[in-house]
Amino acid sequence: MRRSALVIVIAMFVLMTAVHPITLHAQTFTDMHDFNCDRDGCDANFAGIVAQGTDGNLYGTTPAGGAGCGSVFRITPSGAFNDIYNFSGVDGCNPFGGLTLGTDGELYGTTETGGANDLGTIFKTTSSGGLTTLHSFTSVEGGYPYSPPVQGKQGFYGVTAEGTAYSITSTGTFKLFKHKLPGPSYAPLFLASNGSFYGTTSIGGSHNYGTVFRLTAGGAVTTIYNFDYTHGASPYQPLVQSADKNLYGMTYEGGSAQSPGGEVFKMTLAGEITVLHSFDQDSVSDGSFPTDGLVAAADGNFYGTTLVAPNGGSGFYGTIFRIDTKGDYSVLHDFDATHGQSPASTPMQLTNGTIYGTTDSGGASDDGVFWELNDGISPFVSIVGIPSGAPNTIVEILGQDFTTTSSVKFGSVAANFTIYSDSYLTAVVPNTAKTAAITVTTSKGAFISRQKFKVTH
Repeated sequence: MRRSALVIVIAMFVLMTAVHPITLHAQTFTDMHDFNCDRDGCDANFAGIVAQGTDGNLYGTTPAGGAGCGSVFRITPSGAFNDIYNFSGVDGCNPFGGLTLGTDGELYGTTETGGANDLGTIFKTTSSGGLTTLHSFTSVEGGYPYSPPVQGKQGFYGVTAEGTAYSITSTGTFKLFKHKLPGPSYAPLFLASNGSFYGTTSIGGSHNYGTVFRLTAGGAVTTIYNFDYTHGASPYQPLVQSADKNLYGMTYEGGSAQSPGGEVFKMTLAGEITVLHSFDQDSVSDGSFPTDGLVAAADGNFYGTTLVAPNGGSGFYGTIFRIDTKGDYSVLHDFDATHGQSPASTPMQLTNGTIYGTTDSGGASDDGVFWELNDGISPFVSIVGIPSGAPNTIVEILGQDFTTTSSVKFGSVAANFTIYSDSYLTAVVPNTAKTAAITVTTSKGAFISRQKFKVTH
Protein backbone atom coordinates (compact mmCIF):
# COMPACT_ATOMS: atom_id res chain seq x y z
CA MET A 1 0.00 0.00 0.00
CA ARG A 2 1.37 3.44 -0.88
CA ARG A 3 1.84 5.63 2.20
CA SER A 4 -0.51 8.27 0.82
CA ALA A 5 -3.27 5.66 0.85
CA LEU A 6 -2.47 4.89 4.49
CA VAL A 7 -2.89 8.56 5.34
CA ILE A 8 -6.46 8.45 4.06
CA VAL A 9 -7.24 5.26 5.94
CA ILE A 10 -6.14 6.57 9.33
CA ALA A 11 -7.24 10.21 9.07
CA MET A 12 -9.82 11.29 11.69
CA PHE A 13 -12.14 14.24 12.30
CA VAL A 14 -11.31 16.77 15.04
CA LEU A 15 -12.58 19.92 16.76
CA MET A 16 -11.29 23.47 16.13
CA THR A 17 -10.38 26.25 18.56
CA ALA A 18 -7.55 28.48 19.86
CA VAL A 19 -3.90 27.86 20.76
CA HIS A 20 -2.70 27.64 24.40
CA PRO A 21 0.22 26.16 26.33
CA ILE A 22 -0.72 23.09 28.38
CA THR A 23 1.24 21.81 31.40
CA LEU A 24 1.05 18.08 32.21
CA HIS A 25 3.25 15.88 34.44
CA ALA A 26 5.78 18.78 34.80
CA GLN A 27 6.13 18.95 31.00
CA THR A 28 4.99 22.01 29.11
CA PHE A 29 3.25 21.40 25.77
CA THR A 30 2.68 24.32 23.41
CA ASP A 31 0.73 24.47 20.15
CA MET A 32 3.13 26.82 18.34
CA HIS A 33 1.40 27.14 14.96
CA ASP A 34 -1.89 25.98 13.44
CA PHE A 35 -1.51 25.01 9.80
CA ASN A 36 -4.03 26.24 7.26
CA CYS A 37 -4.07 24.24 4.04
CA ASP A 38 -4.80 27.19 1.76
CA ARG A 39 -2.41 29.57 3.49
CA ASP A 40 0.67 27.53 4.38
CA GLY A 41 0.11 23.86 3.53
CA CYS A 42 -1.26 20.90 5.43
CA ASP A 43 -0.88 17.18 6.18
CA ALA A 44 2.29 18.44 7.82
CA ASN A 45 5.26 16.08 7.51
CA PHE A 46 3.36 12.82 7.64
CA ALA A 47 6.09 10.45 8.79
CA GLY A 48 8.58 13.18 8.01
CA ILE A 49 11.39 14.79 9.96
CA VAL A 50 12.03 18.37 11.00
CA ALA A 51 15.57 19.74 10.65
CA GLN A 52 17.50 22.36 12.59
CA GLY A 53 19.18 24.85 10.28
CA THR A 54 22.49 26.59 10.83
CA ASP A 55 20.48 29.70 11.73
CA GLY A 56 18.92 27.93 14.74
CA ASN A 57 15.46 27.74 13.15
CA LEU A 58 13.39 24.64 12.34
CA TYR A 59 12.60 23.55 8.78
CA GLY A 60 10.05 21.06 7.46
CA THR A 61 7.65 20.27 4.65
CA THR A 62 3.91 20.03 4.12
CA PRO A 63 2.93 17.46 1.48
CA ALA A 64 -0.21 19.28 0.37
CA GLY A 65 -1.76 22.71 0.12
CA GLY A 66 -0.12 26.11 0.08
CA ALA A 67 0.20 27.87 -3.25
CA GLY A 68 0.89 24.59 -5.04
CA CYS A 69 1.17 20.94 -4.03
CA GLY A 70 3.10 21.19 -0.81
CA SER A 71 5.62 23.55 0.72
CA VAL A 72 8.86 24.03 2.61
CA PHE A 73 8.42 26.00 5.82
CA ARG A 74 10.53 27.67 8.47
CA ILE A 75 9.50 28.22 12.07
CA THR A 76 11.57 29.93 14.75
CA PRO A 77 11.84 28.54 18.30
CA SER A 78 9.54 31.37 19.36
CA GLY A 79 6.87 30.34 16.83
CA ALA A 80 7.24 32.81 13.92
CA PHE A 81 6.16 30.82 10.83
CA ASN A 82 6.89 31.34 7.12
CA ASP A 83 6.44 29.32 3.97
CA ILE A 84 9.73 29.67 2.10
CA TYR A 85 8.88 27.60 -1.00
CA ASN A 86 5.75 26.23 -2.68
CA PHE A 87 5.95 23.31 -5.12
CA SER A 88 4.18 23.54 -8.46
CA GLY A 89 4.53 19.99 -9.84
CA VAL A 90 7.27 20.48 -12.41
CA ASP A 91 9.73 20.87 -9.54
CA GLY A 92 8.10 18.07 -7.55
CA CYS A 93 4.89 17.52 -5.62
CA ASN A 94 3.90 16.09 -2.22
CA PRO A 95 7.08 16.38 -0.12
CA PHE A 96 6.08 13.94 2.62
CA GLY A 97 9.41 13.22 4.23
CA GLY A 98 10.69 16.46 5.68
CA LEU A 99 14.29 17.64 5.44
CA THR A 100 17.85 16.84 6.49
CA LEU A 101 20.66 19.35 6.94
CA GLY A 102 23.80 18.86 4.86
CA THR A 103 27.31 19.94 5.79
CA ASP A 104 27.04 22.59 3.05
CA GLY A 105 24.33 24.31 5.11
CA GLU A 106 21.57 23.42 2.65
CA LEU A 107 18.48 21.32 3.38
CA TYR A 108 17.80 18.16 1.38
CA GLY A 109 14.47 16.44 0.73
CA THR A 110 12.31 14.51 -1.72
CA THR A 111 8.88 14.79 -3.26
CA GLU A 112 6.71 11.70 -3.62
CA THR A 113 5.40 12.67 -7.06
CA GLY A 114 5.94 15.40 -9.64
CA GLY A 115 9.09 16.18 -11.53
CA ALA A 116 9.85 15.31 -15.15
CA ASN A 117 8.22 11.85 -14.94
CA ASP A 118 5.72 12.35 -12.09
CA LEU A 119 7.67 9.79 -10.05
CA GLY A 120 9.13 12.20 -7.55
CA THR A 121 12.26 14.30 -7.17
CA ILE A 122 15.27 14.93 -4.95
CA PHE A 123 15.84 18.59 -4.11
CA LYS A 124 17.90 20.91 -1.96
CA THR A 125 16.94 24.32 -0.63
CA THR A 126 18.61 27.19 1.13
CA SER A 127 17.24 28.63 4.35
CA SER A 128 15.71 31.46 2.30
CA GLY A 129 13.86 29.10 -0.06
CA GLY A 130 16.16 28.97 -3.06
CA LEU A 131 15.27 25.49 -4.32
CA THR A 132 17.23 23.32 -6.77
CA THR A 133 15.81 20.10 -8.22
CA LEU A 134 18.72 17.65 -8.20
CA HIS A 135 17.02 14.63 -9.79
CA SER A 136 13.71 13.47 -11.26
CA PHE A 137 13.09 9.74 -10.86
CA THR A 138 12.46 7.47 -13.85
CA SER A 139 10.53 4.20 -13.93
CA VAL A 140 13.81 2.26 -14.00
CA GLU A 141 14.87 3.93 -10.75
CA GLY A 142 11.72 3.03 -8.82
CA GLY A 143 10.32 6.38 -7.84
CA TYR A 144 7.96 7.62 -5.12
CA PRO A 145 10.60 8.58 -2.54
CA TYR A 146 8.88 9.41 0.75
CA SER A 147 11.92 10.20 2.87
CA PRO A 148 14.79 12.67 2.50
CA PRO A 149 18.29 11.39 1.73
CA VAL A 150 20.84 11.35 4.56
CA GLN A 151 24.48 12.31 4.33
CA GLY A 152 27.26 9.74 4.14
CA LYS A 153 30.98 10.05 3.50
CA GLN A 154 30.54 10.19 -0.28
CA GLY A 155 27.30 12.10 -0.74
CA PHE A 156 23.71 11.46 0.23
CA TYR A 157 21.88 8.13 0.41
CA GLY A 158 18.18 7.37 0.17
CA VAL A 159 15.43 4.84 -0.53
CA THR A 160 12.07 4.74 -2.30
CA ALA A 161 8.62 3.26 -1.82
CA GLU A 162 9.39 1.03 -4.80
CA GLY A 163 12.15 -0.70 -2.87
CA THR A 164 15.18 0.87 -4.51
CA ALA A 165 18.22 2.56 -2.96
CA TYR A 166 20.43 5.29 -4.38
CA SER A 167 23.19 7.78 -3.75
CA ILE A 168 23.36 11.36 -4.97
CA THR A 169 25.90 14.16 -4.66
CA SER A 170 25.12 17.73 -3.67
CA THR A 171 25.43 18.67 -7.36
CA GLY A 172 22.97 16.01 -8.56
CA THR A 173 25.12 13.08 -9.69
CA PHE A 174 22.74 10.16 -9.18
CA LYS A 175 23.56 6.46 -8.80
CA LEU A 176 20.96 3.70 -8.57
CA PHE A 177 22.17 0.70 -6.56
CA LYS A 178 21.62 -2.62 -8.31
CA HIS A 179 20.51 -4.48 -5.17
CA LYS A 180 16.85 -3.95 -4.29
CA LEU A 181 15.51 -3.65 -0.76
CA PRO A 182 13.41 -6.48 0.74
CA GLY A 183 10.30 -4.31 0.39
CA PRO A 184 9.03 -0.71 0.11
CA SER A 185 10.75 1.76 2.43
CA TYR A 186 9.08 4.93 3.68
CA ALA A 187 11.57 6.03 6.33
CA PRO A 188 14.95 7.71 5.98
CA LEU A 189 18.09 5.66 6.40
CA PHE A 190 20.20 5.92 9.55
CA LEU A 191 24.00 5.96 9.40
CA ALA A 192 25.20 3.80 12.29
CA SER A 193 28.52 3.89 14.13
CA ASN A 194 29.85 0.95 12.09
CA GLY A 195 29.64 2.96 8.86
CA SER A 196 26.62 1.14 7.40
CA PHE A 197 23.14 2.52 6.84
CA TYR A 198 20.11 0.85 8.45
CA GLY A 199 16.49 1.11 7.38
CA THR A 200 13.08 -0.54 7.47
CA THR A 201 10.59 -1.90 4.95
CA SER A 202 6.90 -1.84 5.78
CA ILE A 203 6.22 -5.24 4.18
CA GLY A 204 8.37 -7.99 2.73
CA GLY A 205 10.67 -10.44 4.41
CA SER A 206 10.03 -14.06 5.26
CA HIS A 207 6.71 -13.32 7.00
CA ASN A 208 5.71 -10.31 4.86
CA TYR A 209 5.43 -8.16 8.01
CA GLY A 210 8.41 -5.98 7.12
CA THR A 211 12.13 -6.00 7.77
CA VAL A 212 15.18 -4.21 9.09
CA PHE A 213 17.96 -4.08 6.51
CA ARG A 214 21.57 -2.93 6.30
CA LEU A 215 22.88 -0.95 3.32
CA THR A 216 26.58 -0.40 2.71
CA ALA A 217 27.96 2.73 1.06
CA GLY A 218 28.59 0.59 -2.01
CA GLY A 219 24.95 -0.47 -2.26
CA ALA A 220 25.02 -4.02 -0.84
CA VAL A 221 21.74 -4.89 0.93
CA THR A 222 21.37 -7.44 3.75
CA THR A 223 18.15 -8.25 5.61
CA ILE A 224 19.08 -8.52 9.28
CA TYR A 225 15.60 -9.04 10.77
CA ASN A 226 12.21 -10.29 9.54
CA PHE A 227 9.27 -9.13 11.63
CA ASP A 228 6.85 -11.90 12.67
CA TYR A 229 3.94 -9.87 14.12
CA THR A 230 4.57 -11.07 17.68
CA HIS A 231 7.69 -8.87 17.68
CA GLY A 232 5.96 -6.21 15.61
CA ALA A 233 4.77 -5.63 12.06
CA SER A 234 4.69 -2.82 9.49
CA PRO A 235 7.70 -0.69 10.49
CA TYR A 236 7.10 2.57 8.63
CA GLN A 237 9.49 4.35 10.99
CA PRO A 238 13.19 5.15 10.86
CA LEU A 239 15.76 3.76 13.29
CA VAL A 240 18.02 5.62 15.71
CA GLN A 241 21.13 4.56 17.62
CA SER A 242 21.85 5.14 21.29
CA ALA A 243 25.10 5.45 23.16
CA ASP A 244 24.92 1.71 23.85
CA LYS A 245 25.40 1.17 20.06
CA ASN A 246 22.01 -0.58 19.73
CA LEU A 247 19.38 0.49 17.24
CA TYR A 248 15.94 1.58 18.48
CA GLY A 249 12.70 1.77 16.53
CA MET A 250 8.97 1.11 16.41
CA THR A 251 6.41 -0.79 14.37
CA TYR A 252 2.96 0.44 13.41
CA GLU A 253 1.26 -2.89 14.11
CA GLY A 254 1.82 -6.20 15.88
CA GLY A 255 3.35 -6.92 19.26
CA SER A 256 2.52 -9.19 22.18
CA ALA A 257 -0.20 -7.12 23.87
CA GLN A 258 -3.68 -8.55 24.24
CA SER A 259 -4.88 -6.14 21.58
CA PRO A 260 -1.67 -5.35 19.65
CA GLY A 261 -1.08 -1.80 18.43
CA GLY A 262 2.61 -1.75 17.57
CA GLU A 263 5.78 -1.89 19.63
CA VAL A 264 9.02 -0.21 20.63
CA PHE A 265 12.11 -2.38 20.17
CA LYS A 266 15.88 -2.32 20.42
CA MET A 267 18.11 -4.28 18.09
CA THR A 268 21.78 -5.05 17.88
CA LEU A 269 23.61 -4.14 14.69
CA ALA A 270 23.56 -7.88 13.91
CA GLY A 271 19.75 -8.04 14.12
CA GLU A 272 18.99 -9.46 17.60
CA ILE A 273 15.72 -7.91 18.78
CA THR A 274 14.36 -7.08 22.24
CA VAL A 275 10.82 -5.76 22.66
CA LEU A 276 10.79 -2.81 25.07
CA HIS A 277 7.09 -1.95 24.97
CA SER A 278 4.04 -3.43 23.26
CA PHE A 279 1.25 -0.91 22.69
CA ASP A 280 -2.17 -2.14 23.77
CA GLN A 281 -5.27 -0.78 22.03
CA ASP A 282 -7.40 -1.66 25.07
CA SER A 283 -5.23 0.01 27.69
CA VAL A 284 -6.60 3.15 29.37
CA SER A 285 -3.07 4.50 29.92
CA ASP A 286 -1.36 3.62 26.65
CA GLY A 287 -1.24 4.91 23.10
CA SER A 288 -1.22 2.72 20.02
CA PHE A 289 -0.27 2.67 16.33
CA PRO A 290 2.94 4.71 16.25
CA THR A 291 3.48 5.91 12.69
CA ASP A 292 6.69 7.86 13.26
CA GLY A 293 10.12 7.28 14.69
CA LEU A 294 11.92 7.95 17.95
CA VAL A 295 14.28 10.80 18.74
CA ALA A 296 17.31 9.86 20.87
CA ALA A 297 17.31 12.84 23.22
CA ALA A 298 20.24 14.36 25.06
CA ASP A 299 18.94 13.06 28.42
CA GLY A 300 19.46 9.45 27.29
CA ASN A 301 15.75 8.80 26.78
CA PHE A 302 13.73 8.36 23.60
CA TYR A 303 10.67 10.42 22.72
CA GLY A 304 7.96 9.33 20.31
CA THR A 305 4.30 9.63 19.42
CA THR A 306 1.34 7.35 18.84
CA LEU A 307 -1.44 7.97 16.37
CA VAL A 308 -4.32 7.23 18.74
CA ALA A 309 -5.08 6.67 22.43
CA PRO A 310 -8.29 4.64 22.15
CA ASN A 311 -9.41 4.45 25.77
CA GLY A 312 -7.16 6.81 27.65
CA GLY A 313 -6.51 10.48 28.01
CA SER A 314 -8.57 12.68 25.74
CA GLY A 315 -9.70 10.07 23.24
CA PHE A 316 -8.75 9.14 19.70
CA TYR A 317 -6.19 11.90 19.29
CA GLY A 318 -2.74 10.48 19.94
CA THR A 319 0.02 10.80 22.53
CA ILE A 320 3.59 11.90 23.15
CA PHE A 321 5.60 9.43 25.22
CA ARG A 322 9.03 8.88 26.74
CA ILE A 323 10.83 5.54 27.01
CA ASP A 324 14.31 4.57 28.19
CA THR A 325 16.70 1.84 27.06
CA LYS A 326 15.23 -0.60 29.60
CA GLY A 327 11.64 -0.06 28.48
CA ASP A 328 10.40 2.26 31.24
CA TYR A 329 7.48 3.94 29.43
CA SER A 330 5.45 7.07 30.27
CA VAL A 331 2.79 9.01 28.39
CA LEU A 332 3.69 12.70 28.66
CA HIS A 333 0.88 14.30 26.69
CA ASP A 334 -2.53 13.35 25.30
CA PHE A 335 -3.55 15.34 22.24
CA ASP A 336 -7.02 16.84 22.48
CA ALA A 337 -7.85 17.78 18.85
CA THR A 338 -8.07 21.44 19.86
CA HIS A 339 -4.27 21.59 19.95
CA GLY A 340 -3.55 18.89 17.42
CA GLN A 341 -4.49 15.35 16.51
CA SER A 342 -2.72 12.40 14.88
CA PRO A 343 1.00 13.17 15.39
CA ALA A 344 2.58 13.33 11.97
CA SER A 345 6.35 13.55 12.22
CA THR A 346 9.23 11.89 13.99
CA PRO A 347 9.92 14.22 16.92
CA MET A 348 13.18 16.18 16.82
CA GLN A 349 15.19 17.84 19.56
CA LEU A 350 16.53 21.33 19.00
CA THR A 351 19.86 22.08 20.66
CA ASN A 352 17.94 24.18 23.23
CA GLY A 353 16.75 20.83 24.66
CA THR A 354 13.10 21.16 23.58
CA ILE A 355 11.26 18.47 21.60
CA TYR A 356 9.31 19.53 18.47
CA GLY A 357 6.93 17.87 16.05
CA THR A 358 3.78 18.18 13.94
CA THR A 359 0.32 16.68 13.73
CA ASP A 360 -1.60 15.69 10.63
CA SER A 361 -4.86 17.25 11.74
CA GLY A 362 -6.47 19.19 14.58
CA GLY A 363 -5.91 22.81 15.48
CA ALA A 364 -7.91 25.87 14.49
CA SER A 365 -8.34 24.83 10.84
CA ASP A 366 -8.20 21.05 11.35
CA ASP A 367 -5.07 21.07 9.16
CA GLY A 368 -2.56 20.13 11.84
CA VAL A 369 -0.29 21.97 14.26
CA PHE A 370 3.40 22.47 14.95
CA TRP A 371 4.04 21.67 18.63
CA GLU A 372 6.78 21.79 21.22
CA LEU A 373 7.25 19.81 24.44
CA ASN A 374 9.61 21.09 27.12
CA ASP A 375 10.62 18.18 29.36
CA GLY A 376 13.35 20.11 31.18
CA ILE A 377 16.23 18.70 29.12
CA SER A 378 19.40 20.79 29.23
CA PRO A 379 20.74 22.46 26.07
CA PHE A 380 23.54 20.72 24.18
CA VAL A 381 25.52 20.99 20.94
CA SER A 382 25.07 18.89 17.82
CA ILE A 383 27.52 17.77 15.15
CA VAL A 384 26.41 18.29 11.53
CA GLY A 385 26.94 15.30 9.26
CA ILE A 386 29.09 12.30 10.15
CA PRO A 387 30.59 12.48 13.68
CA SER A 388 34.02 11.22 12.66
CA GLY A 389 37.14 12.48 10.91
CA ALA A 390 40.91 12.74 10.95
CA PRO A 391 42.95 15.48 12.67
CA ASN A 392 42.65 18.86 10.92
CA THR A 393 39.13 18.00 9.69
CA ILE A 394 36.73 20.93 9.98
CA VAL A 395 33.70 19.99 12.08
CA GLU A 396 30.43 21.92 11.93
CA ILE A 397 28.57 22.40 15.21
CA LEU A 398 25.05 23.63 16.01
CA GLY A 399 24.01 25.13 19.34
CA GLN A 400 23.20 28.40 21.04
CA ASP A 401 24.95 31.43 22.56
CA PHE A 402 27.97 30.80 20.33
CA THR A 403 28.87 34.50 20.01
CA THR A 404 30.25 34.29 23.57
CA THR A 405 32.21 31.05 23.00
CA SER A 406 35.50 30.91 24.92
CA SER A 407 36.62 27.36 24.07
CA VAL A 408 35.84 24.26 22.04
CA LYS A 409 37.31 20.96 23.20
CA PHE A 410 37.43 17.44 21.78
CA GLY A 411 37.44 15.59 25.08
CA SER A 412 40.06 17.54 27.05
CA VAL A 413 41.96 18.84 24.01
CA ALA A 414 41.34 22.44 22.97
CA ALA A 415 40.57 23.14 19.31
CA ASN A 416 40.74 26.17 17.06
CA PHE A 417 37.27 27.40 16.20
CA THR A 418 35.47 29.96 14.05
CA ILE A 419 32.15 31.54 15.06
CA TYR A 420 29.69 32.19 12.24
CA SER A 421 26.55 33.01 14.21
CA ASP A 422 24.91 32.59 17.59
CA SER A 423 23.86 29.06 16.57
CA TYR A 424 26.66 27.84 14.27
CA LEU A 425 30.43 27.47 14.50
CA THR A 426 33.19 25.26 13.13
CA ALA A 427 36.15 23.66 14.90
CA VAL A 428 39.32 21.96 13.66
CA VAL A 429 40.03 18.47 15.02
CA PRO A 430 43.27 18.76 17.05
CA ASN A 431 46.20 16.51 16.17
CA THR A 432 46.25 14.97 19.65
CA ALA A 433 42.50 14.51 20.00
CA LYS A 434 40.97 11.13 20.78
CA THR A 435 37.41 9.91 20.34
CA ALA A 436 35.24 11.87 22.77
CA ALA A 437 32.33 14.25 23.06
CA ILE A 438 32.76 17.87 21.99
CA THR A 439 32.31 20.60 24.62
CA VAL A 440 31.58 24.20 23.70
CA THR A 441 31.95 26.67 26.57
CA THR A 442 30.11 29.99 26.40
CA SER A 443 29.06 32.67 28.87
CA LYS A 444 25.96 30.55 29.56
CA GLY A 445 27.98 27.44 30.49
CA ALA A 446 29.47 24.32 28.94
CA PHE A 447 27.38 22.51 26.29
CA ILE A 448 28.28 18.91 25.43
CA SER A 449 27.51 17.02 22.22
CA ARG A 450 25.19 14.04 22.59
CA GLN A 451 27.38 12.19 20.04
CA LYS A 452 31.01 11.30 20.54
CA PHE A 453 33.24 12.45 17.72
CA LYS A 454 35.34 9.53 16.44
CA VAL A 455 38.87 10.66 15.63
CA THR A 456 40.43 8.56 12.87
CA HIS A 457 44.21 8.36 12.38
